[in-house]
Amino acid sequence: MESHSVIEKVSASLGQVGLSEFAIGTDFEGIAPTAFKTTFPGEWQAKYFEEEMIYRDPVCWSGAFSKTPVWWRDIQPRNQVMRDARQFGIYADRKPGIVIPIYRDNKKLVISTVSQSLTDITVEDINQLVVEFADHLFEDDGLEERPKIKLSEQQKAMLWLKSEGYTYLDISKFLRVNKWTVNDCLDRARAELGAKDTVHAVSQAIRRNIIS
Repeated sequence: MESHSVIEKVSASLGQVGLSEFAIGTDFEGIAPTAFKTTFPGEWQAKYFEEEMIYRDPVCWSGAFSKTPVWWRDIQPRNQVMRDARQFGIYADRKPGIVIPIYRDNKKLVISTVSQSLTDITVEDINQLVVEFADHLFEDDGLEERPKIKLSEQQKAMLWLKSEGYTYLDISKFLRVNKWTVNDCLDRARAELGAKDTVHAVSQAIRRNIIS
């Protein structure tokens, strides 16, 4: 799918869940996206691009190298770019930000968004966002041509529990297995699904109607 079309679909999805301030990037060269869209305030955008903050922005580094969502509050709060963002009112304690990186093979899309509504977001909500955005990014993968995925009932149960936001320890208690078994089963599920991480494995399992 064409990159700008993907970005517009993800942008529309963000709006539907009440996230209006964001930056979306894909087609990366290092940490810089060559296709992107941002709705952050114009004055902030002017400063950000004029001063080439992207190369000093720890949020961008997190998007480039993290495999899972990262809260802005956990990203080098003393960094000058982060301080400037606070001064401009881009984010605050009651207006948190989050980076959501989505990977698949040689494709990557990164969403960075802030909102007061994120103060109440749950792990399940984040997982659902990742699944939805991954669908937009990878919907041209031709899944119908892929061989049938074979997962055990135990692996399906673990993936479903992960989709609901449960931790590995929670899963081990629910299924009465040790945490190493959980780790091994999910590793095998990731390999079978061709996923790079557990969030991506959950996304693939949902898309293929293996779990719901």
